[in-house]
Amino acid sequence: MLKFITKTLVIILIAGIVTVLGVFVFIVYSGEKEVIELTNDFNGEKIFVIKKSWGINDSKIAIGLDENVGIAYYNCKDKYVLTTGSDFIFYRFEGGKLLIYNDNFKQPELNKFKTKIEFISLSNPEFYNLLNNMNYKKQGILKFPE
Repeated sequence: MLKFITKTLVIILIAGIVTVLGVFVFIVYSGEKEVIELTNDFNGEKIFVIKKSWGINDSKIAIGLDENVGIAYYNCKDKYVLTTGSDFIFYRFEGGKLLIYNDNFKQPELNKFKTKIEFISLSNPEFYNLLNNMNYKKQGILKFPE
């Protein structure tokens, strides 16, 4: 009888571990991914802006030289990764520099960018002024995702 109970408990434990791992893998690798490819006309460098969403209020934005992202962005050593939650960012090229209107990006450990990327802080009124009546378009600024 003790063997039967032990076998049953081991089977339940293994089934539970497999289920938890399966749910984790599903959450990490599923979800919606949006990517845009930008080209710096000054040096020809291709830059990718990536957004991956895993559900309500769980999304990340990264800027990299390819569109590959690590598991839930935790291991993106070669990309700028937005550290706060945001549904979108504003950006534009100016004189060969990529301007990002959000200064909450973590710098990459392995920075291989040829393009200078400048992060600009916006106050709440400035941010909402850009959004209001799509003022950002009037200023030559783009939004990702649109």
